[in-house]
Amino acid sequence: MDLKDIRAEIDEIDSQLVELLLRRMNCSEEVAIYKAENNMPIFNNEREQQIIDKFNYNIVESNHI
Repeated sequence: MDLKDIRAEIDEIDSQLVELLLRRMNCSEEVAIYKAENNMPIFNNEREQQIIDKFNYNIVESNHI
């Protein structure tokens, strides 16, 4: 694989990341709307920590740090 091929792969990954982040933002917006309609607090410390912990676990398990 030459540099051009590697960069093309990075560009493809970047495009996929943008699409995934947009999907995630849409889901987050739906959660916020649901919580507002049901008089629930928008921020949930426990849920945020679960997400961070899962992210960190997945990074460590992938052996990339």
